[in-house]
Amino acid sequence: DKTKRICDVNVNLAMFDGKEIQYHFTLKDVAGNMVESPGVQIKVDNTAPVLVNTGNYTHLEGKYGFFHLQITEPNFEGVVYSYLDTRGNVKEKKICTKLDESGMCVKRIKFRSGHYDLTVTIKDQAGNSVGYPLVFDVA
Repeated sequence: DKTKRICDVNVNLAMFDGKEIQYHFTLKDVAGNMVESPGVQIKVDNTAPVLVNTGNYTHLEGKYGFFHLQITEPNFEGVVYSYLDTRGNVKEKKICTKLDESGMCVKRIKFRSGHYDLTVTIKDQAGNSVGYPLVFDVA
């Protein structure tokens, strides 16, 4: 369709991390006609979530994995663990989607017997994430 165009713009907002910005677009056609979009105000978040207790966020008791993640992230979205299934497909399961008042994600998960090679990933609403490998065996 000759009447439609796509404009893809990438802007580095690193210098505005943690700050609110307002943006708008001005469009001008070949005849010189211009139109301006309404302003949109957003808070810039380029910072990945922080796991405070990196060395001791999980432990095993029998077939149960206990997760105790202390997280610093104002725009928290969730924690998941992922792994490759027997067909080589990535599978992802939720650990938590909310933090308690002290920033903790606490969960007990039962695992079947076997070897586990997981990635625990903390995500925020802006698309930032940080992953931690977790390898263990359940008898």
